[in-house]
Amino acid sequence: MRQLRRNHLDLSVIVISGNADKQVVRTATELGVTEVLHKPVQPHDLVDVVQRALG
Repeated sequence: MRQLRRNHLDLSVIVISGNADKQVVRTATELGVTEVLHKPVQPHDLVDVVQRALG
């Protein structure tokens, strides 16, 4: 994630994780992840997040 941010500052990153640990979400957010979704992801939730990321 750090390398992605260095090379692509405007890149939106959506993480889909099977780990609901709050520390994972906090770290991902601090690293600039746009959104963290937890499995299982509902299709409409994914579509909403992607649409927001695309602006």
